[in-house]
Amino acid sequence: STFMTQGAGMDSKGGGGGGGNNLKGMGEKQIEVDRRLFRKQILRVETEMEELRVQREMYRQKRRKRDTLPIVAIVGYTNAGKSSLLNRLCGAE
Repeated sequence: STFMTQGAGMDSKGGGGGGGNNLKGMGEKQIEVDRRLFRKQILRVETEMEELRVQREMYRQKRRKRDTLPIVAIVGYTNAGKSSLLNRLCGAE
């Protein structure tokens, strides 16, 4: 048994010994089974990544439309009055 099929209830001789749809058929070598399983796994991950890419781009576009205000930063030394300035600008006391 190898990394992908370890503990899958397969015997090392091949053929139709129990299990599910990932098992090897007659004459299928273990390396071929592993390659098939890895290809399937890689395809699934690539599909999920593409879905995530599309979703993130959609969120990015929504953010660009929504966030039209300029971004401002107040910087200064400790005890320079940054919070006081912000509170006065916002009208918060």
